Amino acid sequence: MRKNFRFLTVLTGLIFSVAFLQAQEMMVKGKVHDNEGETLPGVSVVVKGTTHGTVTDIDGNYELPTTSGSTLVFSYVGYQTLEVRVANSPVINVVLNASTVGLDEVVVVGYGTQSRRTITSAITKVGGEVLQNVPVNTVGEGLKGKIAGTRIYSNNNTPGKDATIR
Repeated sequence: MRKNFRFLTVLTGLIFSVAFLQAQEMMVKGKVHDNEGETLPGVSVVVKGTTHGTVTDIDGNYELPTTSGSTLVFSYVGYQTLEVRVANSPVINVVLNASTVGLDEVVVVGYGTQSRRTITSAITKVGGEVLQNVPVNTVGEGLKGKIAGTRIYSNNNTPGKDATIR
């Protein structure tokens, strides 16, 4: 009887030790890239089922304390969300694929949004390629003189201050 009790005590201790080792906290770190090899700053990295998370730095690096067996959720605007299960490795590098959801052209108006097909008034489209090589501090500065019928002006000429568009 005493041998059985000793055996059960040792067995119980081993079970608790194994459970403790599996749930032990570890520091997980890595780098997030897109499918073209560029690093992604500002990617949200969250432990699934919790509010515990972080954001990647300017070089796409992250560092997050978590437990072995938990799942990390990587999400970024314009990219598919990715879930990765944490094993025993403290380094998890991730590649996010661009989302291929097609968007219809949307027109933003002062009181909501409308599809471009349903608008009967004049519309001006300014693409990113127009502003790409223009040295400006704000978007408002880049739009000056590019949209017919609008007045774009700075209120107080403070650097980085938003322009008024009418």
